[in-house]
Amino acid sequence: KIVEDTDTVNLIENNSIWKIEIADGGDFNGNEIFCFEINDYNQSNSNHESNPISDIVFTSEGDKMYITEKGIQSVWSVPGQTIHVFEGVPHCSRVFEYVYDFQLMEWSLSKQYFVGNYDKNNNTNGGVALGSRKINGSMQTEELLWVSGSALRHPSYNDFPGAYDYVYGATAVPRSGNSLVPVLPNYVQTSSIYVDIQTFGANNTPILKEHSIYIQDLIDLDEEIKIYHIHILLKNSGFIFFDVGQLSVKLSDNYNLSQIKSIELLKSYGVYCANETWEICRNHSVSMPVYFLIGVSAKEFEKTSLNMIKEAYRVEAFHKDNDSKKSYIIEWPNGTIKEVGFEQNKQKIGECKYFNEKGINFKTEYWMLDASNNSFIYSTINNNNI
Repeated sequence: KIVEDTDTVNLIENNSIWKIEIADGGDFNGNEIFCFEINDYNQSNSNHESNPISDIVFTSEGDKMYITEKGIQSVWSVPGQTIHVFEGVPHCSRVFEYVYDFQLMEWSLSKQYFVGNYDKNNNTNGGVALGSRKINGSMQTEELLWVSGSALRHPSYNDFPGAYDYVYGATAVPRSGNSLVPVLPNYVQTSSIYVDIQTFGANNTPILKEHSIYIQDLIDLDEEIKIYHIHILLKNSGFIFFDVGQLSVKLSDNYNLSQIKSIELLKSYGVYCANETWEICRNHSVSMPVYFLIGVSAKEFEKTSLNMIKEAYRVEAFHKDNDSKKSYIIEWPNGTIKEVGFEQNKQKIGECKYFNEKGINFKTEYWMLDASNNSFIYSTINNNNI
C-alpha cells in the first residue's frame, strides 16, 4: 500500500505490506491483513518519505522476505489527482530483510542491506532476487541477494579499482548482511559483486539485442544441470571438447566453416567483439580463456584482451611444468566415449569418467597417488539413473 513517496510525506502512515489469503482455485479469499510498515528514510539526501516497494522475494523456507524500493516522481497532475511513474531515482531507495515468527505469526525487520558505493549506499533500482554461490567447493543456494541499481560504482566513492569506474546494472551482496566499515570482511565495497549492464550511464556503450545478458542468467537455478565435461567426436576429424570452462571446437577440415560457427558461438555467449577474438585465438597456439571478454565493449577490448593473452600463456607454462599428467579417451566400437580421464606415469590420476554405449555417464572415479607414488581410488560416484 503506497501512501507516501518523494512528493508526499504522510505523517500518520508509511508505505506498508499487506497479505490476503488465496483459495484452492487461485482466487483471492477473505480480507486484506496488515503485516508491517516500512521505516521512514531519515538521511540527509531525502525527506522523511519511504519510496514504494517494487519487488518482493521469499526464501524457499518461506521464513524470510526481501523487499526493495524504487524511486517515484510525479510527472503531471490534474485537479484532485497526481499521476506518478516509476523513474530512476535510486539513491534513496533501500533493501530490507524481514523474518517471520511462525508462533507469533508476524514479520519483524531483521536487517537493511547497503547497495552500491554511491552516496548513502541506498542505490537500488527496483529489482531483487536470490542466487547461489560456491563456498569451499560446495554450491550453497540462496547465499546471495541480487539487486538492480544505479551508480553502484562511482569515481567519487570507489575505494578500490575495478573494471569500470561507473557501474549501472546489478550487484550481489551476501544474504547474511554487509557493512559500511572498511576493515570488516563484509564491507560493502569488497563483499559485493558488480555487473555493468551497458545500456546507459557513464560507460555509454549500448548492448546489441542479441547480446543481452540478464540477471537471471547469473543465478544458479539448479546445480544438478551443470555440465563440466563434454567430449563429442565428429566426422572428418572434427570434435567438440568442453572441460571445466575450456571449450575446443573443430567442426571439420573446412577452415571457413569453423571460423563462422566459432564466431557465432562467441556471440551467443556474450562476446561482443567476436571477430576480433577469433583473430587473437587463431594467431596464438595456446588455449585462450575467452570468458575474459564476455560483456566487454569495444572500448575496453584491447586492454582486456591483453590480460586474456597473458593468462593463457601463464596457464600454458603451468601445464608444461606438469606435463607428466596426460588426458586420455577410450571409445566404444560404435565410436561413443567409453572412458575419459587423466594418466600420470601410466597410472590413472584425478577424475576419470565412465560411460555406457548410449553415452550416459554411470560412474566417476577420483584417483590420487600414495606415498609410494602408486595410484589408488579415493572416491567413487555411481549414477543409478541410467
